[in-house]
Amino acid sequence: MNKGNLIMAIFMGATMVISVLGFAFLQGSSTPAASEEKLPTTNIIDYALTQAQRQTLAVDQGKTLIDFVYDPQNCTNCGQLMQSLESLATQFNDQIVLSELKVSSADYIDLPRLFMASQIGSWSRKGSIQQQDVEAGFCSVVLYPPLGCAIKPQVNNTANNTK
Repeated sequence: MNKGNLIMAIFMGATMVISVLGFAFLQGSSTPAASEEKLPTTNIIDYALTQAQRQTLAVDQGKTLIDFVYDPQNCTNCGQLMQSLESLATQFNDQIVLSELKVSSADYIDLPRLFMASQIGSWSRKGSIQQQDVEAGFCSVVLYPPLGCAIKPQVNNTANNTK
């Protein structure tokens, strides 16, 4: 190999190494850092989730999100519903995130509201909500339904069901 070819080979090799390092540097510095969305540490919370939190929990982690919005002053059966929802959230703590939102009837109409959503669909009720509504909604949207959902006959057990 003559001296000219050796110099050209070293030059080409150095150019390739420098261009790869430059490309890696440019790609690393131009990509904005992904912001880590702070997720709830428990599965029963008393605040509304952000859209990014909802996306992470429902889509990325496969959780079922349950929002229960109610006025504690003007709801006759909300105590029972809360116990039922909290029992469900405790029993399926690896699948459910329950958000309990206390609001004033002056600010919202059609209270209470119950909304459930997961990767497979959504379900909601407003106004008069009964225990069987909680069970039907849960069974219609939970990603991994328990055996009880298959055994019990469900009325209006379809995803994207609203009343």
